[in-house]
Amino acid sequence: DRWGSAYETLFAAIAGDDPSPQTGVRAHMLATQSSDQTASAKAAGLMATLIQTPEHLASTREWYRSRIAGLDLTTEGGKRAR
Repeated sequence: DRWGSAYETLFAAIAGDDPSPQTGVRAHMLATQSSDQTASAKAAGLMATLIQTPEHLASTREWYRSRIAGLDLTTEGGKRAR
């Protein structure tokens, strides 16, 4: 979908070709913050729907886990990024 494509393009532009785990989290945060009001409303609606359909929630959880994969949670920076 158009929103997902725009997000991925912006994420890649911020994160670069081989981002560190913390850079990936930062890129996600900045790409998400830059979305317009319509995209934010669509995302909120999607999340509300996912909460009601647990069978679809697994793939969303996995996607978010991939965004924080590799963070070193033994460091302060890794904990903050999470």
